[in-house]
Amino acid sequence: SWEDASIDDLSFDFVIEKAKVEKPAKDERVFVYNKVEQTYPITDNEYYSVEGNKRTAAGSYVVTVSLVDKANTSWEDASIDDLSFDFVIEKAKVEKPVKDERVFVYNKEEQVYSIPESEYYTVEGNKQTDAGSYQIAVILNDKNDYVWEDSSSEDVPFVFTINKAIYDVSEIAFDSANYVYDGEEKSLYVSGSLPDGVDVEYLNNARKEAGIYEVTAKFLGDYDNYEIIADMTATLHILFDRLEGENGNVEVSSASGFDSRATLKTTVMQPTLRSVLRLKPGQKVYAAYDVAFESYPLDGNYVVKVAVPDFAKKIKVYLVSEGVKEMNFTYENGYLTFTTDKLGQIAVVGGSLSTPFIIASAVVILLLLVVGITLFVYSKKKMPKAAEEAIENDSENGNDKEENVVDPRSDEKNKDELGTRTDENDIE
Repeated sequence: SWEDASIDDLSFDFVIEKAKVEKPAKDERVFVYNKVEQTYPITDNEYYSVEGNKRTAAGSYVVTVSLVDKANTSWEDASIDDLSFDFVIEKAKVEKPVKDERVFVYNKEEQVYSIPESEYYTVEGNKQTDAGSYQIAVILNDKNDYVWEDSSSEDVPFVFTINKAIYDVSEIAFDSANYVYDGEEKSLYVSGSLPDGVDVEYLNNARKEAGIYEVTAKFLGDYDNYEIIADMTATLHILFDRLEGENGNVEVSSASGFDSRATLKTTVMQPTLRSVLRLKPGQKVYAAYDVAFESYPLDGNYVVKVAVPDFAKKIKVYLVSEGVKEMNFTYENGYLTFTTDKLGQIAVVGGSLSTPFIIASAVVILLLLVVGITLFVYSKKKMPKAAEEAIENDSENGNDKEENVVDPRSDEKNKDELGTRTDENDIE
C-alpha cells in the first residue's frame, strides 16, 4: 500500500504545453506598383506558413500566416487562429500632361497638339488638318495599376483648336468706273490676283442702260478653313451719251458722256433773241433756245444738234454766250450739227423764207421803179425854160447829176443776192 495505506493507482497530470510562436509583425511599408513582383516581408518558417505575400498588380490583398502545427504550437497569446495582414500595392502615379499654349492656324498640313509621348498613356485626337475645335483625350494605358498624380484615373481632356486662316486679299481691288452708254453691257471686275481657291460672283453687274448701279463682288472660297472674305462694292455708272431737251428739238452729245442723273433744259428764246440779233430784210430766226444743264452740269466739248424746218434757207447758227459767235455746222435730214465747249442761247437764222417772198419783193420793186420813171417824165414836162437851159449848161460843163441817183434796179439786185449767198454775214 501506499504510505497512506491506500492501494489505488496514483494518477499524475503530465502537461506538455504548446510551444509558443511569436507572431510576425505588420509591415508598415507602402508598396507601389512597379511592374515587378513584390513580397510582403513575412516568409515561411518551421512554425508557420505564409500565403498571399507575393503580388505584382496594384491592389489590396490579404496575407495569411498559419501555424504549421496548431496542436503543438500556438501564438504567444496562446491563440492558434490564422493571422491576417493587409498587403496593399498602390497604383503608380503618372504626371498629367499640360495644355499646349500654341495658337494653331490652318495651313493645309497636318498639325499636332503637343503632348509628350509616354508609355503610361495614349493620346487620341491630337493630329488634325482642317480648321475646327477637336477634343483630345489622354488615356491611361493601365488604369488598374496607374493613376494620375491627383489619384484620378479619368481621361484627361484638351481642346485642340485650329483657327481659320485669312485669305490674303491685299493685292486685289474692286474699283468703281464710268462708261458711256453704247448699247453694250458694261461690267465691273475685281483686279489683281485672287488667292488660290477663291472665285468671285457679282451681283447687279452687267448692265446696259444708263444709270448708277451698286455692284457687289462676293468671294467664294474654302470657308470651312478660311475666314469669309468680306463683300466688296463698287459703283458702275453708265453715263448718257446724249441728252435731249424736253421738246425734242435740241440734242447734246459728248464723247465723255453725261451723268445719268443729268437733265437738259431747253427754253424757247425766239422773242428774246430777236431783240439781241439785228436781222436784215428777209432774215428770220427759225429756232432759238436757251440750252443749259438743269442738273449735274459737265464741262467739256459738246456736239449740238438742232432741228430746223425743211423750208429754211441760207442758215446760219449763232451761239449767244459771253457775246455772239457764229458756229460752223453741218446739215443733214432736218438737223444742223455743230461743236462747242460752252452751252448757251442758240439761234438758227435764215435768209429769204421762200420763192413766193422773193416774187412779192420783185413785184414791189418793179412798181416802185415804174412810179419813179413816171414822176421823172412828168417833172421834165413841167420844168421852166430857165431850168432846162441851166441843165443844158451843166451838161455842157460835164456836171452830170445822174450819178447820184440810186437805180432801184440795183437795190433789187442787192436784195436778190441776200437771198442766194451763203457766205454773207447776216448779223450786223
